[in-house]
Amino acid sequence: MSIRIRKTIAIVILSAVIATVLPVCAGADSENEPEIPHFDLPCTVTAVKVGLYSGTEALNAVELSRNGAGGYVFGYYDFSRQFRKIGELANSDITLNADTKYRTLKADNFDSFASALTEAKASGGVAAYIDGRFKVAYGEYDSEAEARARDGSSEIISGLVAASDTETEDILFLFKSSRISLALKPSGDTGSESVQLGDYLYRGGIEISEDGSRLKAINYVSLEDYVKGVLPYEVGGNWPEATLMAQAACARTYAINNINAYIDDGFDVRCDTYSQVYRGVSGTAEATNLAADATEGCFVRYEGAICRVYYMSSSGGATESGANVFGERREYLGGVTDPYESAEDFYNKSWSETKSGDALLNRLRRYGYELESLASVTPTYSDTGNVVSLEFTSKDGESVTVRLTECYMVPGLNSMRYSVTETEGGGFEFTGNGWGHNCGMSQWGAYSMAKNFGFDCNEIIDFYFSGAYIG
Repeated sequence: MSIRIRKTIAIVILSAVIATVLPVCAGADSENEPEIPHFDLPCTVTAVKVGLYSGTEALNAVELSRNGAGGYVFGYYDFSRQFRKIGELANSDITLNADTKYRTLKADNFDSFASALTEAKASGGVAAYIDGRFKVAYGEYDSEAEARARDGSSEIISGLVAASDTETEDILFLFKSSRISLALKPSGDTGSESVQLGDYLYRGGIEISEDGSRLKAINYVSLEDYVKGVLPYEVGGNWPEATLMAQAACARTYAINNINAYIDDGFDVRCDTYSQVYRGVSGTAEATNLAADATEGCFVRYEGAICRVYYMSSSGGATESGANVFGERREYLGGVTDPYESAEDFYNKSWSETKSGDALLNRLRRYGYELESLASVTPTYSDTGNVVSLEFTSKDGESVTVRLTECYMVPGLNSMRYSVTETEGGGFEFTGNGWGHNCGMSQWGAYSMAKNFGFDCNEIIDFYFSGAYIG
C-alpha cells in the first residue's frame, strides 16, 4: 500500500472519529448549516492566559489568599499550558515579591521540594527551586561581596522570587529559573476552587514573573471559566437570555481568535476594554453562568469556520464593515442599518464634544501626523452613515487624512458615527451617536432585539454577522 493511500485512509478515519464527538450547539440546524471542519476546533487550547497586572499596572508584591480554604500547589505552566507541579504548601495567604537579597547555596541537590524543605527546617535555611534543582538557601546579604566574605565556598544566588506567609512574613520558598515562570493554583483543585488576588477571585492558576523591578500576574483559566468571568462585566445578569447567549458566543470566539495576541507580554488577552473586561469569579450571576453553559464549546461560525468577531456597546443606528474599521474584508462583517437600538434608552446613546484646533493638532501629533494649523475638518461617510475617513486641512492648504479606527481615535471621540461643525471660536463640534468602533454586534442593539422584538441568539448573531450562526 502506497504512503499516499495510507495517509488518505488515516484522514478518513480521523474525520469519522472527530465527527462522532463534535458538540451539538444551541440553534444549530444540521440540514441548512455546513458541517464544522475539525481543523479549526480549538481543542489544543487548554487555558486562556489573561494579563491581570503588567507594565504600568505591575505589582510590587502579589498577595494571594484562599480565605482559610486550603493551600497551594506551585510549579509552572509548560509550552502546552499544562501545569507541572514542583511542590505544595499548606498556607492559605501567601505574598510573593522580588527578593533583593544575596544568598548562599550549599552544594547538595535534593530529589524533591519536600526533602529540601525538611533540610531547610533542620538547618535554618530556606527551600529553593533554582533552574531545575532543589536546593537550600542560607543568609540574607546586601551584596555578593558580603555573601562571599561570609561563605566563599558556596554558590551565590540573587534575583529570586520569594514566597512568604502573609501574616508572619516567614519565607516559605525561593524560586528562580531562566526558562519557566512560577505559578500557583489551589491544592486539590477540582475546577471550582478560586484564589483571591486584589479585589477579585480567580479560578485556574496565577503565574508570577518579573516585570522590570516589579511583578507581572497572569491568570491561566479554562475557556469556559473565562467566558463566565467576562459576561457580567460586558453585559449584565438582568439582560435577556438570548442576548447573554449571543454575548457568550462572541466572548468565547474573541478569546480563541486572540490566543497569543499579547505574546511579547506573555499572555493572550488583557482583562480590560482593550480586550474584554474580565474579573474572574467575582460578579458572576446565575443568568450569565447559565448562558455560558448553554453555549459551552460553541463559537460564532460562518460556513463552518470560526469567525473573527467584534462588538461594541452601541452602534448609534448602523454598524460598519470590517474593511472600513479594521481593514478586514470579510463576508459576514459588513455594515448593517440597525433599527433596534432606538427602542431603548441608555446612557451612551448620543454624545457631543467640542475640541479646539490646538487640541486636535496635538492629537494628530500624538498619532504621528503634522500640521502647522487647522482650518477645517471634513468627514467622508459610508453608505450606512459612519465616518470612514477624516481630512484635516491647514490654513495654507496642506492636509492629513486618517482612516479606519483612527477616524475616532485620532480626534478622541466615542464612535465612528458623528457630524462635524466649526464653532465661532475656531473650534470644532462633534455630535454623534453610539459608543465604540461600530463594527460587529451592538450590545444594546442585541439587548433590544431580544427584549422588544423577541429575537433568539442565532437571529441576533445572523443580523450583526450576516450569514453567521452559533455552532
